[in-house]
Amino acid sequence: MGVRTGNEVIRDSNNKIRVGKPEFRDRNSGIRAGTLEIRDRNLKFHAGNQTIRAGTPVVRNLVSRSKHSRSTTGV
Repeated sequence: MGVRTGNEVIRDSNNKIRVGKPEFRDRNSGIRAGTLEIRDRNLKFHAGNQTIRAGTPVVRNLVSRSKHSRSTTGV
């Protein structure tokens, strides 16, 4: 893709459009770990089947669980 400077339009999976610098694309479009999706402050992200408003301080405690795991930890 090459190095680009300046702002570019980024669409995340909710089709929200936001403008961000390409160096920070991971921070703008969300960090993924298993079923956990962390996004911008005004979007929602899903952990398992729970919908959590982003910007809550619980982000560090969320653990992505395996599909067959019965134990529920975290939130």
